[in-house]
Amino acid sequence: MSSHLFEATIFDCSKDLSRPNVFPAPNAESKIRKLKEFFLLAVFTNSYHSAAEGILKHFNLLGYFDSLVGFDDVKNHKPDPEGLLKIIGNLSVLPAETVYVGDSPTDLKTANAAGCQFIGYGPAEKFPAAKSIQNLYDICSLVESSPQKPSEQ
Repeated sequence: MSSHLFEATIFDCSKDLSRPNVFPAPNAESKIRKLKEFFLLAVFTNSYHSAAEGILKHFNLLGYFDSLVGFDDVKNHKPDPEGLLKIIGNLSVLPAETVYVGDSPTDLKTANAAGCQFIGYGPAEKFPAAKSIQNLYDICSLVESSPQKPSEQ
């Protein structure tokens, strides 16, 4: 398992994080806290940076993320890899050691264009050529089977 994980999908909501019906997925904080023990975490979203940051702050989740790139932080949007590569640069990691967890086929295209590994979040039929998970606990189980924390590598 890679030592870096990007864009763990934490919201059960529409893509627009500024909408009032946004709420964290069940047990999001405990799942993210567990992931943070093993990985650098970042958010790459098609929402505006300030909207995503505001939602994360509102739910006391912002501190878990090492980087945040929103729609207005890049010139070229998904599936162009610009935003994902910006995060990778911000964190001084390599694309090959990056796992991008996304909830759409566009996210898969973005990961491929950046040279990253990909895990789909949602029904497996959305991601026929990729691994997929149904909830964040599935990522946590992958973490628990990981032999080393990043600092031990």
